[in-house]
Amino acid sequence: AAAAEDKKMALRDRLPELCVMLIGMAALFAWNAVITIPTYWRQRFCGSPLARYHESAFSLAYQAAALVVAAWAPKLSRRISVRKRIVPTTYCLGVIFVLFALLAVWADAPRDSVFAPATVIGVALCGGLSQLLCSATYGVCAALRDNFTAANMAGQGLAGVAPALAVVLVALSSSGTPDEACVAPHIDKAAVIYFVASALLFGAAVAAFGVLERSTRYIASGLGDAVSVEEDDDEEAEPDLDTNLLENDGDIASVCRSIALPALSVFLVFTCTLSVFPALTSLTRAPSNANALHKRLFVPLLFLEFNALDTIGRASAACFAEPSSRTLVALSALRFAFVPCFIFDDIEGGPTHGPALLQTTAAPFLLMAPFALSNGLLAALALTAAPPLVAASDRELAGNLMGLFLVLGLSCGSLLSFGLVAAATG
Repeated sequence: AAAAEDKKMALRDRLPELCVMLIGMAALFAWNAVITIPTYWRQRFCGSPLARYHESAFSLAYQAAALVVAAWAPKLSRRISVRKRIVPTTYCLGVIFVLFALLAVWADAPRDSVFAPATVIGVALCGGLSQLLCSATYGVCAALRDNFTAANMAGQGLAGVAPALAVVLVALSSSGTPDEACVAPHIDKAAVIYFVASALLFGAAVAAFGVLERSTRYIASGLGDAVSVEEDDDEEAEPDLDTNLLENDGDIASVCRSIALPALSVFLVFTCTLSVFPALTSLTRAPSNANALHKRLFVPLLFLEFNALDTIGRASAACFAEPSSRTLVALSALRFAFVPCFIFDDIEGGPTHGPALLQTTAAPFLLMAPFALSNGLLAALALTAAPPLVAASDRELAGNLMGLFLVLGLSCGSLLSFGLVAAATG
């Protein structure tokens, strides 16, 4: 009986971290869910330029909205409670995926006047809402400290693993019909199920936040004040909403100076990663003598490897002693040494005169392992290192600012990838 009680206590202690992991998964799931069903989008956009360039259009819409919200989130965190940022945002993401499911059922929806604009607008909304959820979650983890940032990062990694695994399964079941082939309008039942399941995940994330905000750890942090504020009448609650739950009255510029090195580290990590993955990774080719199944699985397995090892790196951050901020910046900068190696991989349309070792079948997978692990590990360590550098009242603000620098890194990496692809294939 005593052993059973100890297990219950251990589970109760870990439950808040598991809730944060699920919320973190929801924060990045929208983007991964959208980009992992290219066959569906190509068939629905067939006959339109979006059939070929929907990835670029989605990326531009998503990142532009995310960048705007990331710049706005630190100020928003000082005026609106955590609950009012997380719960409505997550519900809205679920509603968007329900609308995606309805569009999938409406097989003969006018492509140019209804389906295309509705989809691109939906992706842009996903970008803004996901970034708002990410920023709020970073702030919560910064306030809760300990292993919560690692749990959040692990959840974000799982948001990539699940869709990547789905891509592999699709490749295994592929009949070999070209993705670009036009088909008669029909209800894609797999897409409908996929979108509905995604919406249910966001509903589960809302339930997870409900459990989290009632935990002892959350209430003790001061974040639980959001519940009591909402229970007051409107006249009493209005003044309180103008003050952040952790009394974030610090100057944003001074907080930025305090976390400058961890912020630079997370910026460098994601600039390096997005410059290579997925742009160059998607162009990597299997050997010409490989069979059809090998060729279909080659890139999906690379994507799965990155997401799985990135998740392991994020989750393992809690097992390492935090290095100094200068060390984090140096290690983050060293990751750029991977970039030329990926350029000289066996890239479609790329150079054939590179080092023979880098043009073998195993080379992309061997390179991807340390690249993905270091991405998850260094990003999680940098995000964990920032909050202790500021006063307790400014930790949520510091977490939101780290989210801003993360998005800036993603945006710069995306821009850099255009030049690297041109260099690799020119």
